[in-house]
Parts: sequence; C-alpha cells; structure tokens
Amino acid sequence: MPTINIPALPSPTTRVEGSPADAEAMATRASRAANAVEGQQDFATGSAVSGVGDGGNTWSGKGATAYRGAIAPFASETSTAYTGLSRGAKAMRAYADELETLKSTRRQLDSRRDELARSISLFDGEVRSWEGKEIPESTLADLQSRSADLERQVQTFSSDNDALKTKTEANERSFVTALGAVAGTAASGRSLTASGYNPSDLVRSGLDKIHRGAHTEDLERMNPSQRAQWWDALDPAEKEAALQEFPEYLGNGDGLPATVRNEANLQNLDRDIAQSTAATSIPNKPDVYGDATRRLEKAEQVRSALLKAEGDHPGVPIQLYGYDSDAFGGDGKAIVSVGDLDTAHDVAWNVPGMTTNISSIGGNVESAGRLYEQARVSGSNSAASVAWIGYDAPSDSDMGAVSAAGAAKDGGNLLAADIAGFTAARDQADLGQGAGASDHLNLNVIGHSYGTTTVGWAGDDGRLAGQVDTVTLLGSPGTGGVTSAGEFGIGEKNVYVGAAANDLVGHLGSPSSEASFGLGGLGSDPATTRYGAERFQAEGGDSTLVIGNHNSYYQDGTESLKNLGRIVSGNGDDISHEDRRSLWDVIAGAASRTDNSVASRIAGQ
Repeated sequence: MPTINIPALPSPTTRVEGSPADAEAMATRASRAANAVEGQQDFATGSAVSGVGDGGNTWSGKGATAYRGAIAPFASETSTAYTGLSRGAKAMRAYADELETLKSTRRQLDSRRDELARSISLFDGEVRSWEGKEIPESTLADLQSRSADLERQVQTFSSDNDALKTKTEANERSFVTALGAVAGTAASGRSLTASGYNPSDLVRSGLDKIHRGAHTEDLERMNPSQRAQWWDALDPAEKEAALQEFPEYLGNGDGLPATVRNEANLQNLDRDIAQSTAATSIPNKPDVYGDATRRLEKAEQVRSALLKAEGDHPGVPIQLYGYDSDAFGGDGKAIVSVGDLDTAHDVAWNVPGMTTNISSIGGNVESAGRLYEQARVSGSNSAASVAWIGYDAPSDSDMGAVSAAGAAKDGGNLLAADIAGFTAARDQADLGQGAGASDHLNLNVIGHSYGTTTVGWAGDDGRLAGQVDTVTLLGSPGTGGVTSAGEFGIGEKNVYVGAAANDLVGHLGSPSSEASFGLGGLGSDPATTRYGAERFQAEGGDSTLVIGNHNSYYQDGTESLKNLGRIVSGNGDDISHEDRRSLWDVIAGAASRTDNSVASRIAGQ
C-alpha cells in the first residue's frame, strides 16, 4: 500500500492564565484609592501649608517652620502614592484588556484543534480501510491531497499557537515592567521624602541644571558630551524623576549611559504596545486601526527579539539602546546590545545592509549574539555586541535606492553620531579610550553589504579616528567615500575585510580609487591589494542561488565568524589570512563570481 501520511495532532493550545475581570476589579480599586489619596495630596500641598510661613502669613516663626518641615514628608509621600496607584491602575487595565483578547484567541484555537482532531481521526480511519487493498489512482491522489491539506492546517495551527504564546509572555512582561515602574516611583518617593521635594520639584531642579527655565526639548539641542555631563550632575532622585516623567527624551539620548537608555526605551516600548493595543479596538476608525496595527506589530517584534535574546544568553544583559517605531518613514529604529554597553571592554557595532528595517531586528540580534559568544570563545572577558538598525537602509518600496549612495551617506552621519554619543557616555564614566591600563574600551565597527558603504561614509575624512579601534567590511559592494584602508585614520592593519569567493555583492566594488563607484555604484572593493586592508578567510556557510555566500558571514562554525571573534576580542593578529585580490581577480570575478586568491588557497590545502 502506498504511504499516506497521517498528520500528528498538534501540541495543546497555550494556556492563558489569569482573570480579566479580577484584573479590572483590581484596577478599579486602585483608581478609587488614587482618588482618595489625591484629596490628601491636595490638602498636604495646599491648605495645610497655605497659612503657615515667615512671609506675613497667618502663622509664622519657629513653630511654623517646624510644622512645614514635618508636613513636607507627608506631602511627598501622598504625591508618590497617587502616582504609583494611578500608574498601577493603568497597567492593570491594559493587562486586563489584552488578557481578554488572548483568552478569546485561545478559545478559538481550542475549537480549531478539536476540529483538527476529528478530521485527523476520520482521515486515519478512511486510510486504514484501504489496508490490504489496491487503491485506485484517483482515490490515492485525493487521499494524498487531503493529507497535505491536513498537514498545512496543523502547521498553521502550530504557528498561531506559537504566536499566542509569544503575545501571552509579552503581556505578562509588559505588566511586570509597568509594576516595576510603580516600584521605581516608590523608590523615588523615598528620595523625595528625604529631600522634602515633590516629583515636579525634582523634574524642575533637574532641568534647571541645563539652564534655568529649561524644558525637555532643550535636551535634544545638547551635544553628546553636554548631555553626558548633565546626566552625571543630577542627583539620584532627579535621575529617577526624569526617567519616570519624560523617558521619550532619554531613550535615544546620545551621551546617556546604556542602562538609562535601556530603562527609558523599555518604558517607551511598553507605551507603544499599550497605546496601539487600545487603538486597535476603536470602532469605525480604519486609519487609526491601520496605523496602530503596524506600530503594534513593530513593537512586538522588538519585544520578541529581546525575549529571545534573554533566553539565548542567560545572565547576559540585553539592552534596548535605541528605539523609535515611527523613524525613517515607518521603517523604524531599533538598537539592541547583547552585553553591557556601559562596562564592556570589547564592543562591536554591527551595521546591516539592504532590506533591513525594524522588522529585521530578530535576525540581526541573533547575529549579534553569535558574535558575542564567539568573542568570548576567542578570549574576551568582557564583551558587548550591538545590532544597529539606526538608519534608513534600502528596503521594501525603496529598494531601488540600493544602487545609490544617498541612504548610505545619511546613514553614515547617523552612525558617526551614535558612536560619538556612545563614546561620550563612556568617557564621562572614565571607561573610554585611553592608553595602557587606562584603555577601557576596544571599539569595533563591522559593516555588512550596503552597511559597509554606510561605514565608509561614516569614516569619511577620518571621522571615526580616535574613537574606533577596528573597522571590518563584510561582503562589500563598495565603501563609499573611503577608497583605501588608510583613509579611516586608524592604521591599515586595523581595517579588515571578509569576502567570500562566490558572494555576488562582494564582487560589485571598483578595483581602483580612480573609478571608485564600481559596478554597484557604491565605491571601492576593500578586498583588493590596492585598498590595503587585512583580508581574512571567510568561506563556508549557507549559499543561495543568486547571491552565494553573501548572508553567511555570521553563521556558526564559519571561517568568517571565527575571525570576527578574534578581531572583536582584540586578537586580530590571529586571523587566518586570505590573499587579497589583484586587479585581474576583480575584473574576472565580477563576471564569473570566482576568486583566484581563494581558489589558490583552497587548492593548496
């Protein structure tokens, strides 16, 4: 009897714990408590002190001064309690709303699984009825078609069930994060009590350290060094108040510590998820629904990438260093670090190429994570690896821009600014570049594909010199405004290149600086002898029909990843060298996607 596959019943539907009604009831009680505390707050900050003082009020003197001192802690405690209860109620309602949606989805999945179980059972019985019999060709084709259809239904169910699990975990994490912010409010309240201020006083005193009467918008006008110095000058209570009251001005603040940016961006991410989730339930507003759905999808992709990274690298800090779901015309911005950017000695910034946007964050974080692990294997005791989606790379409807330098030039400016912001924060903490024992930072910038063009424009005119220790260029179609390794200003021996022999994109650069735009129109080929970079072996990994090994440079076990780990860990002298391309190699390779240098090396092994 011909083999006819009987699909296995998929795993049970993901459990969704909790009661939306109970969570909503808790939110109602918290709101009522907040309203009650608000009345006490009004008294403590208003009528309780309005007639007391030394300026001609009803009651003055030492007794009045003592009374004001005694009432100040109570006033700040009521302010903190009101803020905490209000935020807690808001978090509970958002959690309850999402929980109701998740439970509805689970009920639908349960019904689908029950129906699948019946269909599979009936199909199994029908197939068994043909045992020992010759099945007509038409009947066999029908059974095989139904088997494939059931298999697709099982796969679709499993995919939807996995999505339910991800959303359930995200809802739980969002709620826990929100409660953590409430706990932070309490911590700030203790500082408040000790200082005798309320939250608005702390925000005002913190902003006044920019200049008297400054507003949050003034933070955006500061350069990274100024922003780093401002943050360092705040006292702990002022820092806590700033994170609570205006995280949107801190999450992408160049010059601020990574731990600060991470805390602010996690709040911004939670806000996007909560607001977008609420907006998707607004009836008869298709435009609002569409925008909210897209923003929610992007935010959840970032959240999923963070959760997966935490699972893949237990105990390693995962930092959301930059986040803006609406950046670059909606393509989005996300910068994620595997490792602590505030303290790591060996730091790699990974700059991706074409097709990259915020939807790509998961794969980019995985690549950054593999490099983090390889750097540790290669000898680093303190590493961080950054997935940098911080520019408008050609993708989707603007893929045509990949043949032009405009997006790379703009991206180079953004990359240079982000690196300057990062190094400013490290310098402020005395953990930046130095000499000998004072050198606390080994900073490596790695570009892939169109990202190498972006890195080239970032390093134009030696702009990265003095900040970056190494530059690495992978599968480059051309390096933009930099036409030789020496132009980066960090020494030719500190510029590395990986170019797989059959990487189509890596054969598009020009062999000479005089014709620096090459076949791809993006600049010089960095794998040439003339360019002067240190070329390392980069063969192996998955190959695709059109672009060859272009996307294999970060794959586990490859020559490329091993050499990248050596570079990032400060052991670049230990790379396995590859011969550089001659002018003829470049011309021949552009047509045939071969590399005589690689072929000669492999033939000799």
